[in-house]
Amino acid sequence: MSKDANRDDGGKVTPATLRATVAAFETLSDADLNVLLDHGEVRHFESSAAIFHEGMPARAFYFLLSGTVQIRRQLTNGATMDVATFGPGSIFGEVALLAGTERTASSYAEGKVTVLRVPGEKLWVDYRDGKSYAQIIMLAVAKLLASRLEAMNRRMSDTLVQQHAGSELAAFRRKMFQDWTI
Repeated sequence: MSKDANRDDGGKVTPATLRATVAAFETLSDADLNVLLDHGEVRHFESSAAIFHEGMPARAFYFLLSGTVQIRRQLTNGATMDVATFGPGSIFGEVALLAGTERTASSYAEGKVTVLRVPGEKLWVDYRDGKSYAQIIMLAVAKLLASRLEAMNRRMSDTLVQQHAGSELAAFRRKMFQDWTI
């Protein structure tokens, strides 16, 4: 998989571009990827441009074709915190869309960025209609969310154990996180 999207036809995003860039698309046919391109829209962002803002309604998934995207949250004290950085091939913007909530963070381009923005509504309709490409993408999103949750659980349990090493509370927390992360 390449670090940046391959470009065919003077910068046009093609099924080959998608397949080479996004792991979730590797097994999809050209016909399936053309449906995805028809449903979605390729967008380009300059450095520091907002892709979406925290609090906005979530209406689309984003597939990062080139560049780097920074995810930031607004803290209650007014400061912002960088919570994730995504590179080419990443899927982002999925959490609020799947949860049916507003965006829980903002996303910004770091340098020039190209994304494929796919309306969640279109993907859900095709998923419900049993179209295999939509099922493959939703499975990839589920796996992505599970891996992010596993990493978060691991970090949280490591932090808790380090803060209370040697205590009875630490032993309880270790047991709890072992049971929950199996």
